[in-house]
Amino acid sequence: MPWVVVRHKVKDYASWRPAFDRHVPGVKQFGGTQGLVLHTDGDPNEIWVCIECDNLARMREFTQSPNLRQAMEESGVVETPDVYFLKELPKAPI
Repeated sequence: MPWVVVRHKVKDYASWRPAFDRHVPGVKQFGGTQGLVLHTDGDPNEIWVCIECDNLARMREFTQSPNLRQAMEESGVVETPDVYFLKELPKAPI
């Protein structure tokens, strides 16, 4: 399955998280199937959102939507996010 990974800084994680949670139904409408929210060790306001999806083209469309940009601004995102569209490689023994 493909993944979308978004990294950005937020003013305050505790304020950002409820806004993110309200936006999850929109992610699902564009093919998001499951995800993780992580932060960089030592910086709880540097957020990594990892979303598994069933269609990268739809997720690209979602990441470019004005609604998402507005939601990010309102939730306290303080810099332009880095967005990565990833495809899984064959499993490797780890």
